[in-house]
Amino acid sequence: MDHDPSHVPPALTALDQQVELVVRRTVDTLWQQLDDGVLDAPHAALAQAHHELAEAEIAVTFYRVRLADMVSGVLPVDANLLEAIDRTADSLESAMIDRDNKQQAVADALRPIEAAHFDKPVSSADFVALQAIGQGADLRQDLRTGLRAVSSASLWISYAHLLSLEAAGFVQRDTSRPLYVSQPLSLTDAGRAVLTSSRPVGKRHSRSPAPAYGAFPYRRAVGSGLRRNH
Repeated sequence: MDHDPSHVPPALTALDQQVELVVRRTVDTLWQQLDDGVLDAPHAALAQAHHELAEAEIAVTFYRVRLADMVSGVLPVDANLLEAIDRTADSLESAMIDRDNKQQAVADALRPIEAAHFDKPVSSADFVALQAIGQGADLRQDLRTGLRAVSSASLWISYAHLLSLEAAGFVQRDTSRPLYVSQPLSLTDAGRAVLTSSRPVGKRHSRSPAPAYGAFPYRRAVGSGLRRNH
């Protein structure tokens, strides 16, 4: 009657909705950005804590389901079953305590991000970039140089700037397509809310003209924080 906890389907946690509200992206996206190494320290700590909470939730679900199987009436009631029920109940209690501790760790990791994010003004550069992405943009990688940049109808956006917008939860990309084909970008709900409710702060930057269709901004990219893909 042994089961592998890894076979239990991933469980939702009690804090998923709160995490997504604060970081303005899905938890799946947050985990992917942790793997990609594009998160700042507070968001990386939150993503790691949430990942550990999800694993703890899976353990709780596993032992809860196992206990339910034991008392379902299918198995014969004997001393072996009672011992197995006691062991599983103890394991469930331990998993529950661990889950509660992990849940508190996520709540603690949320606090500084929540305090920093709400009512935080958006820079003029970010505002203009979000406007351009909202009108249609994609991320491309040049096969010869390995450089990446965002192409839109109105201006180009450096890859470093895109990463900052993604880390803020304003932009998402379609990673189902390879970079050499181009990955379409779109605004998240938080990104659209910025355009409708926020006032940009700081000096407005002049727009960099978009390169001609089919051209990759090699020279512009070199001085704009783009990284070479190794």
